[in-house]
Amino acid sequence: MFRKSERQKVVAALSIAMEIDDDSLAQAWTRRLERQTAARLGRPIDEVREQVAREVGGATTAGMIRNVSEGRTKGVRSWLFRRLRARVIADLQHELKALTHELEVAHLAGLDVDLRAVAEVEADLERVREALARLVPAPLAARAPAGAVRSPEAVSRG
Repeated sequence: MFRKSERQKVVAALSIAMEIDDDSLAQAWTRRLERQTAARLGRPIDEVREQVAREVGGATTAGMIRNVSEGRTKGVRSWLFRRLRARVIADLQHELKALTHELEVAHLAGLDVDLRAVAEVEADLERVREALARLVPAPLAARAPAGAVRSPEAVSRG
């Protein structure tokens, strides 16, 4: 068995590893939100951080968004991590609805549809569904309101 000091070192190492993982996730999510907002508004990333902070909500500031995006944090606060995660989930759900609509329009049009384009949209839909399944725990997805995206595990349980 570990002595107390060895145990503390192991716990500290695991804690650091978890923080690094959370920080990396938060950084990736923040960069994604910045890129999407910049593309949507047609402005540079430096100019959209205020908008990203407003969309994330809470006490989030443009400076926090910049620090997380550039990896200048000692550890992302849990409230900010949860808000970033919620914002990314909302964006993925919006993307899923848009892709589903695009696919339905293509099917309903019944015109000369490029089958490769349809296959690309279907692949994008699957990618978004998989990302949402990783982000949304199955018990939460099972309780989601009608029309909301549910994880594959929740769907298989009924």
